[in-house]
Amino acid sequence: MISSLIRAFGSSSNKTATTWNLVTSPTPENIFTVAYYNNTFVGATNSSIRSSDGVTWQLTGQNPAAALGFYGLAYGAGLWVAGTHGGSSTYRIFTSSDNGVTWSPRSSPFVSGDYIFGIAYGNGVFVAQ
Repeated sequence: MISSLIRAFGSSSNKTATTWNLVTSPTPENIFTVAYYNNTFVGATNSSIRSSDGVTWQLTGQNPAAALGFYGLAYGAGLWVAGTHGGSSTYRIFTSSDNGVTWSPRSSPFVSGDYIFGIAYGNGVFVAQ
């Protein structure tokens, strides 16, 4: 199992995550969220990054709501789903079917000022908080 610390990018190949090593980030931005599915880590904020091993990362795309940043991220049902924070943008939820290369805005009941800090997928349902 590989765990990642974002910004000071770190990874740990041991199961207890007691030892961490710094790795190079492809962006100077803080990465606020990371998730894993099918041998792919995806991290996001104003940009999207991707890794197959949690150590070597590549820049893959731009968040269309870059001023807001992505704070929640999950994979399920063939989609990566990300959530933004605050601001005046109409959209709070975005989806990607190509591992974070492109993101599409989705309508949701979240309003201006709402923050989405976490997204999870299970039992066929996405949940955002």
